[in-house]
Amino acid sequence: MDAIYGAGKSHAAESKLNVDHQSWRGASIATFWQVATIGSLPERAKFEKELEDDVTKKYNAYLETNRERNPWKNIEPFLLPVAIGVCAWYVYVREDSMLICMSCASVSVSYPVA
Repeated sequence: MDAIYGAGKSHAAESKLNVDHQSWRGASIATFWQVATIGSLPERAKFEKELEDDVTKKYNAYLETNRERNPWKNIEPFLLPVAIGVCAWYVYVREDSMLICMSCASVSVSYPVA
C-alpha cells in the first residue's frame, strides 16, 4: 500500500482504498497460509489473527492519513458565507445596473428645433 497510498502520494477515494485493502488483505492471508507450514494449527491461527490485526491497524493508519490529505476537508465553514457573499454581490450588481438603465430611460433629451 505504500507504493500507492504512502508518503508523498495524493488523496484517493476511500472506496478505492477499501477495495485495495480487501484484495491485499486476502492476498496476504493466502500467502501466510502457503508459507505457514510449521507448527500446530491453533498456533498458526494465532499468528494469522496477529497478521489480520496488523493489517487492520495499517489500513486504519492509511485511512486516517488519506482523510488528512483531502483537499476539501474543512471547506464547509467557508462555503456558506462565500455563497451568501457571491449571491449578495450578484444581486447588488444586477439591481444597480437596472437602476442605471431606468434612470437613463427616464431622462429625455430634447433638442431645439431650428
